[in-house]
Amino acid sequence: FQNNEQCLYILIHNRTMKYKAIAIISLLLLTVMPMQSSEESPKLPFYVVWGFVKYDNGSLVCNATVYVRNVDKNITKTYNTSCSDRGFYSALFNESEYNYGDVLYVEAFKGKFYGRTTTYFTNTTTGWKIVNVTMFLNEVYAIANGPVGLSNNGDITITYSYHGFPDYVSIYYSNDGNKTWHLAGNDSTLDGKFNFTLPSDGKYGFIAVAIGGGSNESIPQSNDTAECYPYIFDSSPPYIEIIEPENNSYVNDSVTIKWVAYDNVGLEGVYMQYSTDGKHWSPSSPMNNSGEYIWDISYFPNELQFMIKLTAIDNATNEAYDIIHLKVDKMMPTTTLQFAPPYYYDGNHWITSSTPLYFNATDDLSGVNSTWYRIWHNGWSSWTEYAAPFNINGNGLHYIEYYSIDNADNIENVHNTTVYVDNTP
Repeated sequence: FQNNEQCLYILIHNRTMKYKAIAIISLLLLTVMPMQSSEESPKLPFYVVWGFVKYDNGSLVCNATVYVRNVDKNITKTYNTSCSDRGFYSALFNESEYNYGDVLYVEAFKGKFYGRTTTYFTNTTTGWKIVNVTMFLNEVYAIANGPVGLSNNGDITITYSYHGFPDYVSIYYSNDGNKTWHLAGNDSTLDGKFNFTLPSDGKYGFIAVAIGGGSNESIPQSNDTAECYPYIFDSSPPYIEIIEPENNSYVNDSVTIKWVAYDNVGLEGVYMQYSTDGKHWSPSSPMNNSGEYIWDISYFPNELQFMIKLTAIDNATNEAYDIIHLKVDKMMPTTTLQFAPPYYYDGNHWITSSTPLYFNATDDLSGVNSTWYRIWHNGWSSWTEYAAPFNINGNGLHYIEYYSIDNADNIENVHNTTVYVDNTP
């Protein structure tokens, strides 16, 4: 042979074992003989990996794709077996592409059939290594199956199952409705569990992908359907505000409580408690969903000061609350009708149309909110809120009814006073 390359060409491409053997022997003579004086076996300028791919029943495989890898140097050679030289493959590594002791990894693929063999580049003094690969029916895949549901915990365990013998499983997540997929990490333990911290609140889906071992699974693409969906991560508390009654206001035998409450995911409910010292709270009571509740506190003593706390809990068990202070006032206000001159009393109230009439209303706790009155003279007028002294026109008999309401909504009993207007000299 003229040179090493010609020898190797015959070695790789000849279909008869006789010429392969001649080429191998010639290669040895060309590469080893000049270095026989060395004390150690020299590293050959070429290293040939070859062998046959066969099914587990022993028949040789044509049209298989073979990958021959130097794992330590991340170098891969590819060969497709033919049907004319059935099952045969070969790969050539030059002097810079291998060292003795490097991991030699051979994989063969054909449809659902897969085989692999791991060995090493060894100093055989021959410059080649025969590595045969047996292929088996092998479906390799992984499926994410948890978690699902709603939680305020972002530290989760993504569970998965797999079939076959993958090298590892990659876990992907999406939190934008499967539009974008992100790699959460790779799990080489293959124990079906992968711990992960979610980056933010949201609705998540998960996909598990088996890598290696003959897997044909690919990484998820945009809008691929999640294998596990949804897991809703909600760490944000809900919103709640008591809008009625106002803080530090007075109430009487009942109090109308109004509130607004909402959450980005959904409310589980709203609960009420009360306390007289801010330390010891009554057991929580569920409220209705209308945002309004009339609470009977007729058993509370007058002048009691207490607090109401409404707590909103969302479906992820996040909580928020609002507190207001209230005072009990069950006493009605007191209102009197008074007259300025000209005025005369002889058991009856006598006035003229120029006589100012005014009301004096008092309340010991919450204070007077408003005073109302109406006048009868051949028929009743409408109820009018008192704002300033007023006059009555028309000679003769008049009835005046009046009452006051305090700031705790206590309504005074209606008073009735008879007045006579005399405008005649």
